[in-house]
Amino acid sequence: MKLPLIGNERILRNVTSMIKNNRLSHAILLEGEKGLGKKTLAFYIAKAFLCREEEKPCLACKSCHLIEVGSHPDCMLISPDGAGIKVDQIRNLRNEAYLTPMMSEGRVFIIDLAETMNENSQNALLKVLEEPPTNVCFLLLCSNSNALLPTIRSRCVCMSLAPVPLEQEGADRVAELLKDTDKDAVMLLTAADGNIGKAVALADDNSIILSRLASDILMFAAENDRFSILISLQQFAKSREKVPSIIYELKNALGKEMQKKAVKEFSSFTNERLITCYENLKKIEATLDYNPSLALVFCRIADCLTTAF
Repeated sequence: MKLPLIGNERILRNVTSMIKNNRLSHAILLEGEKGLGKKTLAFYIAKAFLCREEEKPCLACKSCHLIEVGSHPDCMLISPDGAGIKVDQIRNLRNEAYLTPMMSEGRVFIIDLAETMNENSQNALLKVLEEPPTNVCFLLLCSNSNALLPTIRSRCVCMSLAPVPLEQEGADRVAELLKDTDKDAVMLLTAADGNIGKAVALADDNSIILSRLASDILMFAAENDRFSILISLQQFAKSREKVPSIIYELKNALGKEMQKKAVKEFSSFTNERLITCYENLKKIEATLDYNPSLALVFCRIADCLTTAF
């Protein structure tokens, strides 16, 4: 059975066990920041709950297919109407929950951004969670479970999703979702702190990625960690066209440190060091067109940020 998430092994083991033993809870709360795969996991659970095949979810039957395309009559997604989920939406959900399934043997209700329910909406939901209909599953998705009433949380099996480790498997998943071999999946996942959804969203915004990289390099420079600077730059060994942008973002990062010094905020650098690094980067920038070796360019950048101090 193919599992839908990378990482979060404990959650995947729990979900797999509940599916295998037909012991899915009537209410599951999936918590985690946007991009970690809450909705992906919710629809996977919905497929398993409504699938009639021996191996659940089979991912091949009509029920699984209809959930995949968003048209299963027994799987309902509730999203905010405007700023939040209104009490009328929850009352409608409650009425639907007691109806006979149209196609499967049960019904699934996925409440996205559950934290946007106000107190009235949550109390309306509480009534059906306290006395749930037979063979109905409620899946609540939220960024912060503390925004929900304790009585709601107490009636759910809570699962908190975390960012994936910055390892190749997570990067492979990013590359798979992007379907673009020209994108640096490792760099994107690093910039997104292990959040696969955020990494995919960052794919079209190189400035954010390079700005993050520049901040990391400056942190290594403060520790005189030449090796880590070279490792950070090495990911661009086949992307010469991005090197000018990297130097530009490094100069921006140095400029921000200068601003900190100007208003007497803490900085790991002296004024003299900031100015010297900035001027040396300008010299490297001016010779890029004449330097055929990126390895040498990277060494010069690392040197100008560390060995001179």
